[in-house]
Amino acid sequence: MVIGNGMIAKAFDAYVSNGDVVIFAAGVSNSKEARVEQFRREEDIVVATLSETRGRLFVCFSTCSIYDDDVSSSPYVRHKINIEDIIRKSGNDFIIFRVSNIVGPSTNKFTIINHLFDKIVKRESFELWKNSYRNIIDIQDVYKTVDYILRNNKFRNQTVNIASPVNTRVIDVVKIIEDITGSKAVFREVERGSSYHIDVTMITDIFGDIGIAFDGEYARRTIKKYFIQNERTHEPVGSDPGI
Repeated sequence: MVIGNGMIAKAFDAYVSNGDVVIFAAGVSNSKEARVEQFRREEDIVVATLSETRGRLFVCFSTCSIYDDDVSSSPYVRHKINIEDIIRKSGNDFIIFRVSNIVGPSTNKFTIINHLFDKIVKRESFELWKNSYRNIIDIQDVYKTVDYILRNNKFRNQTVNIASPVNTRVIDVVKIIEDITGSKAVFREVERGSSYHIDVTMITDIFGDIGIAFDGEYARRTIKKYFIQNERTHEPVGSDPGI
């Protein structure tokens, strides 16, 4: 069973008919969200789904922003921590996957990559945090990692980080998008931001087993894969507005 209709849900289409696993990929996807009613809506769906699917493994996607001191106290991150707690206390078997900045076929304007792409191709000015980093990971690599874990019955009732072993400076992400689009970014650099560590030692061997190479070009390859500029619309490739 798959709950949701956005990028993550569609990546797990192979699990739609699976009667043993619930892939929960619905809810708040905007990290800037602060409306209580939106958080309550996701909480209600989670509680109802947990109740209706007892006996199945409940798989949920949370966020690695929990480790980022710049945003760890934001309403969005506090909400995700609350959702994790509800799942852990539900009595259901579960795996919570905390995922970093996923890149894939989505035009969700709230993702960092889509936001930067839009600003750069439209040559609109934006504020760039000079010391800020992001952790880029391909949605297909997220799927392959989770699928391997589920097929091999690993990490039941645990929380697992899925991220690249290497963070990428946001200024370098901007340069990658400039190279792809041929557009020059217009931004104001400010002395803000930081890098934060995401521990992926739990799954490092799995990355090797499924052949994911996090080399120095991983972020560039991943962004280029999904953000080849459409010359007619000046939009990134992708049509999925969800999470």
